[in-house]
Amino acid sequence: MDVTTKIPIIKWILQYHRQYVIEDIKAPMLDAIVALSGETGFFRKLRLIFAIIKLIKRFPEPTKENCVFPNSRRLIEIRDKFFELEGEASRVPIYRAIWKLLIVEYEHDGDKRHRIDWILEQIQQGKWETRAKGCPTRTYHHWNEYPF
Repeated sequence: MDVTTKIPIIKWILQYHRQYVIEDIKAPMLDAIVALSGETGFFRKLRLIFAIIKLIKRFPEPTKENCVFPNSRRLIEIRDKFFELEGEASRVPIYRAIWKLLIVEYEHDGDKRHRIDWILEQIQQGKWETRAKGCPTRTYHHWNEYPF
């Protein structure tokens, strides 16, 4: 087992590796995200996306053992279920990066955690339009939730 899975993420980031995370992960990642939002060239966008994924991989892998907040653990359960249903192998790396970033940020950054909670509270108020039954589909969208 990797040592980073034994240390709580919040401690790994805020106590042991704070400057590294700020300077070597978050700052370049934010720069790449801003650059991506204004970029029009396909290959430049692709390079930026891969750079962002590479930066996200520097974070420790979130597990139920290294997360202290109950909702972080719930996100891990949801992530694991998501990957049981995901059938498009070519998209898995980007989905893994998105999930990792979401869980790590939720776990260690109170400001982001409260904003994510607020978004979820808004969704729970019932004004969110849910997806149509059977969507996404297995054959067209590579989603394995519904049988043929």
